[in-house]
Amino acid sequence: FSLTEALTPKPEVRVVSVQVEKGRSADAVVVASGYLESRRQANIGAKSPGRIEVVNVEEGSPVQKGEILAVLEHADMDASLAAVKAMHRRAEAELAEHETQIAQNKRDLDRAQRLYARNGISTEDYEDAQFQHALSVARRETLQAAVDLAAARVEEAEQQKANMYVIAPF
Repeated sequence: FSLTEALTPKPEVRVVSVQVEKGRSADAVVVASGYLESRRQANIGAKSPGRIEVVNVEEGSPVQKGEILAVLEHADMDASLAAVKAMHRRAEAELAEHETQIAQNKRDLDRAQRLYARNGISTEDYEDAQFQHALSVARRETLQAAVDLAAARVEEAEQQKANMYVIAPF
């Protein structure tokens, strides 16, 4: 006996006594009318407007929770999702490429520090190496933000596509 069972409404059952009749009244036909009412009902619909592409169930047919009942047209969203995924991959590639540039600028700065300590390069060249390294490190933040933005757009596009499916709540 669980809490769910205790809270689930029990079907109403009426008990009636029946007498067996003989003779003329035994040939009578009893006609009764009534209706069935489900214990649980849900009004369902898509979260986004659109034209229905596929209907997977008929009215009144049993379904399982999470089953896809209908699908709205979403070819344009598939294309949009592919585009934002490509933008995300590009942003990640640019960040990875820039990490290589940061490493090169760090090596240049280290070399410039050694040469500057022995008066092998001018102050201007040494400061330029410092600037290039600092600039490349700061640019990393911009590129990381672009990667994060692209990832958020992918998630948004995936959610919009998911809204094209009408799913059984129970």
